[in-house]
Amino acid sequence: RFLFRGWPMDPSSSKSSSKSSSQESPPKKKRPAQEDDAMGGTASKRHLASGTPSTSVVVPSAALTMRGQLRRDCDCFLQSNYFIRGDDAEDTVDRHFAFEEPPTLGRTIGMMLEEGYSLATSKMIASTIQAEFERRSALDATHLKRKLRNAAAHPELAWPPAVLHDTSGPSSSSPDTSEEEQCDWSGLDPRLVRALRDGDWAGLGAVELRPGRVYAVPIFAEAFCDVLLARLRAFKDAVADRSRPNSMNSKGVLLDEIPSATEHFTNPFVRDVVNPLARRFLGFRDPLDHHRAFSVEYDASERDLALHFDNAEVTLNVHLGGSFAGGRLELRGDKHLSGEPVVSYANDRRGVGVLHLGDELHRATPVMSSMSSSDDDDEAADDADGTTNGPSRVNLVVWARSTQARVTRGCPMCGSTKYLRRDVLLAPPAAAQEANDEHDAQVEASSS
Repeated sequence: RFLFRGWPMDPSSSKSSSKSSSQESPPKKKRPAQEDDAMGGTASKRHLASGTPSTSVVVPSAALTMRGQLRRDCDCFLQSNYFIRGDDAEDTVDRHFAFEEPPTLGRTIGMMLEEGYSLATSKMIASTIQAEFERRSALDATHLKRKLRNAAAHPELAWPPAVLHDTSGPSSSSPDTSEEEQCDWSGLDPRLVRALRDGDWAGLGAVELRPGRVYAVPIFAEAFCDVLLARLRAFKDAVADRSRPNSMNSKGVLLDEIPSATEHFTNPFVRDVVNPLARRFLGFRDPLDHHRAFSVEYDASERDLALHFDNAEVTLNVHLGGSFAGGRLELRGDKHLSGEPVVSYANDRRGVGVLHLGDELHRATPVMSSMSSSDDDDEAADDADGTTNGPSRVNLVVWARSTQARVTRGCPMCGSTKYLRRDVLLAPPAAAQEANDEHDAQVEASSS
């Protein structure tokens, strides 16, 4: 059976929103404040009752073991949230699809015809979904092959260990954490360092966009934005065969495929920066112990992002650089509720990140490039800050994830524990590392 989950990018104008009543999201009602929520606990736990940030940050007393980017941890990934965008003479498609069982080409064509799409559009949707299903099925093995290949073939791209580490910073790392796994405080905005280290939250300059749910926070110093852009650019120049950042964006870099980036950058960053920010502003207290981190790029061929929510308990979206107009972040509130006011935010300040709960519905409005159109030596003309001849806009996105939240309250995408791969989520660090090493060896043997 075909299930519809998702929203047209513009419900007031998209043809797909009026195809049939079965495509509309069911009416949603406000829930009682204490009603259990499969995606993130009770409302009282996830949203601060006062609507204001908590007054203190509690750094975990026990060492937080970071697990990097895990393999697929819920099998709903193979059946849900297939985003299709396309136009032909008869139909416009701009929506998500989901299925009760893994899709097949013939069955999907029949379902789309039943939904009222033309034969040509039905075949386009079915073939696109089938190709994406096959990509997702092989994703873990493909990603590991790329990661191993990159580490062996491009040692010059290895992410350097933290330098100028501020040992007085409030790290939640284990006492045994090596210097290479420490957070690089030198790249953070000085106001954020003072807030994390000294508790100077008043001086941080965070902007509340939706109480208890969405905040704009200074994250990186501008000079470090340049460093990040340069490393991303070097990786793209050297490695042509790369994973797409996620199922909706095709342009960008998955940081776990850059040698040592997870160990030297994203693991300590999530542990020592995202965790305390999530506690301070969002009231989210489950440990964020794994993640998916990637860059996204917008240009003339990929200008916007349709309405969606994230496969994350907490998301941090940092603007790194680019010259553009438009491209506002439109936030529409908790996906479980209706009638919440729309917040539109122009995050055009480099180094500033939007921190929000993963179940916040959001979209990116179209980016209008304002860059030079000169074709003279485009590659040489690309500036490190992305302001000429490169992507119109580059952001760094971190989907911070919590094993504890998923096992107790369910996957953020399907809202259930039914399809969770507990062998991935619950493996002890030593056993998980042994299993990963064995899997890596098998992948390496098969690719040699």
